[in-house]
This record gives sequence, structure tokens and C-alpha cells, in this order.
Amino acid sequence: MVILSFFGEKDILQEAELCVIVMEKVEEWFVLRTKIRKEFLVQENLVQKGFETELPLTTKLISTKNIIRKIKKPLISGYVFVKCTERQTEGLRFLPGSIDFLRINNIPQKISQSEILRLKKLCEFDPEISSVPEAGTKILITSGVLKGITGIVRTKKNKNYFFVESGINGIYIRIEIKNTEFKIIQ
Repeated sequence: MVILSFFGEKDILQEAELCVIVMEKVEEWFVLRTKIRKEFLVQENLVQKGFETELPLTTKLISTKNIIRKIKKPLISGYVFVKCTERQTEGLRFLPGSIDFLRINNIPQKISQSEILRLKKLCEFDPEISSVPEAGTKILITSGVLKGITGIVRTKKNKNYFFVESGINGIYIRIEIKNTEFKIIQ
């Protein structure tokens, strides 16, 4: 026995309105591109507008003459992550210092909460690598702050670096690590 259920036009419209309301309220992480060295400005503007943001920062040592300073730099230059609805992205596209949201097929790209946490974890580490296997080897960090992170060893300017996927298509983070325990992954 088949039971057919018929909806009136009013019921269908109410369902559709409910779906739109739910979609408008779902906040997700989006990738906002910035002009060169404008990440802090864009983040400040977003925070002033009441948005939750992430700007993963690393500490770099800069030496000039006899002075060594620690500075905070974005882990991924040119990007700020903002938690908002897809509809809100249109109003945030061209804040002072921003370029636009990272888009594929004209759709603003999202990044998962787990990728945001992964980027934050990468920032906890003070980067520097030595004793690493040869270039092209995939490794898993087995101790320290980066425990559980996988990446590939690459050579650049006669140095071996550990490259980790950032969670954004095609963007990798280069890390130097000294005295790190790792396991080679086949």
C-alpha cells in the first residue's frame, strides 16, 4: 500500500522559508584574501564589525646590527579566516586592506574548524628543522607540539624543510624543525 501525501502551496512556501532562514544563520569559516602586509588591518576591521576571526601567527627572530627582535608574522601571508554566513561574505568582500574571498567557480571557499585548529597548532611551534630524511619523503611528527602532523620533506636553497598542507587548496606551510622525532610514512 502506497500512501501519497500532498502539500498545499502554503506548506511548501513555509518549508522553503524555513530552509532559507536556517541557511542564513549557519556560520562557517571562510578564507578572506588580503593585500600585502594588510592581514592585521583586515582582522581588526572584521573584529570591529563583530566577527570571529583567526589570523594564525608565528614568531620570527629578526636581527639588525646588534639587536635581535621577535616579531609576529602571519603563518600564511595574505589570508585571514572569518566566521560568518555565506550571505555575509558579500558585504565583507572589499574591506580596507582586503582583496576578496578566495573563490573557486565564484563560490567563496570554506575551511573546516579542524583545519583552523590545525593551523593554530602549527603556530604553537617555534620552527627550525635539521636531521630530516631526504627530499620527497612523507613523514609524521611523533612528539612535541606538532605531534600527529604529517607533511613532505622538500629541499629549497640546499636546506631540507617540512611542508604541511594548510587546508587551503595548493597552499603549503614551510617549517624548519630541529631535533624532532618523526616516523617515515610509506
